[in-house]
Amino acid sequence: MRKKMRAFTLSLVLPITLATVAACSAEGSVADTAASAEVSPPSALISPGALTVTADFQGPPFDYVEGTTKKGFDVEFDEMIARLLGLKLELVDTRFSSLIPSLQAGRADAAISMLYITQERLKTVDMVPYAQTGSGFLVKSDGDFQPKTAADLCGHKVAVLAGGFEEGMATGAITADCAASGSTLDVKSFPTDVEATQDVAAGRSDAFFTNFSIVSYRADEFAELNLAVSNPELLFPIPTGIAVSKDRPDTSRAMEQAVEKLVENGELETLLDKFGLQLPDPALVEDARKGVLYK
Repeated sequence: MRKKMRAFTLSLVLPITLATVAACSAEGSVADTAASAEVSPPSALISPGALTVTADFQGPPFDYVEGTTKKGFDVEFDEMIARLLGLKLELVDTRFSSLIPSLQAGRADAAISMLYITQERLKTVDMVPYAQTGSGFLVKSDGDFQPKTAADLCGHKVAVLAGGFEEGMATGAITADCAASGSTLDVKSFPTDVEATQDVAAGRSDAFFTNFSIVSYRADEFAELNLAVSNPELLFPIPTGIAVSKDRPDTSRAMEQAVEKLVENGELETLLDKFGLQLPDPALVEDARKGVLYK
């Protein structure tokens, strides 16, 4: 798997990028971190000596705050990248729908927040693949509605995360498929997954359609609400990437080289396994770039 990923990064990663990032600084002086760099850092940075990353910290297990500490898969990944670049890490909390606009406005060097690689996003930013995930359905565990496929959503009220991949799928291809079968789909968008989860628990939505790891996490966190993930396997497996502004090719190149090194030394695969994620499938990355829907 690692050899496959290596060949992929050399040929495909540069024109692609990931979006997420957050606010906090690692300890140590700029001189100390720069001296330890294993990968040449970008020539231009938002803050000298620091890698500024934006992410939505309301999306555990990927990005969240526990007490005053930022945690999650992306945070651990960001720390690895910053270490390889010899930079301090600054994390900026930004709502999901504003991640790419914030990046384009020059408020961060990268967005790393489990952003799915899509053709639409690639029109505005570059993305460097680093993980692969999929979608899931959060429903009432004792309810009659237990969807396994997208087609099962027809005729129901579905909660989604505003600005997310699933929102685009639900309002686009899935709604069209439902209409073709003579049915409808009521899509409700929420700014945070907590609000979407609460809407399902209150019976106002029949299912929350979003990232599989997120719905699994929320089902466990809110055990008293009797919620469960109804699909046993990942739906719409899709690669995620580090989003970088198109006018920052040096940043994309640095991210690509850092990801490749993490694949080579095994650190990335170990971290992915910890959170139930996978290395990006080159074929799926190419499909994402072409705008192929995951059905």
